[in-house]
Amino acid sequence: MTDHTPHHDPSSSSLGADTEEARRATGVSAPSASTRIASEVLERAARRRFTADYKQRILTEADACAEPGALGHLLRREGLYSSHLTAWRKQRERASTRPCPAPGGANRWKSRR
Repeated sequence: MTDHTPHHDPSSSSLGADTEEARRATGVSAPSASTRIASEVLERAARRRFTADYKQRILTEADACAEPGALGHLLRREGLYSSHLTAWRKQRERASTRPCPAPGGANRWKSRR
């Protein structure tokens, strides 16, 4: 019987490189301590803001999705998550049950001093 198990030659000088490559499947090596910046500050990404018109348009399109995968396609195309739709539907429901504000707003009856 022949043993087909691969054997590694311990005298090979590439042992460290093979081990490092096995640990780093991405092929990207870790930055060395000398190249790392100790106090690197990353800029925080700004949150996206959606207008009421945009939300209404997307909800209308989402409600019209009837074919399998159509809603997923819409979400990918717009870069949205299903949680956006859930929150926007709740907002839409609250807005439809809320009474219309009085003309001039609620502050119109407050005295200004």
